[in-house]
Amino acid sequence: MRKFLNRLFKKKPPEIDHKKQAIDDFKSFRDIGETFEYCGVKLMVVSHSELLPSYYGFDLIPRLTCDYKNTLGEIKVIKFSPFELQTLIKLNSKQGSN
Repeated sequence: MRKFLNRLFKKKPPEIDHKKQAIDDFKSFRDIGETFEYCGVKLMVVSHSELLPSYYGFDLIPRLTCDYKNTLGEIKVIKFSPFELQTLIKLNSKQGSN
């Protein structure tokens, strides 16, 4: 009986929170207010996530949001998904490693 109860109430390993992991990866790449280059344009990080409405209320979506100034002087917004992070890291790595 004890073995049955132990199996029944055995603690499951915690599930990996992929959204939190993606946000932490964005933070380790650049913090809010830091800049980096993308396609010859200097971008400044504004946020690492955004709230989107969902059926259950709001959902936290990991998304690297950056602002940049175009040639007309207007401030524009560009957003990157977690799947694009590795490309951003490679593009902004040290130039001396080539």
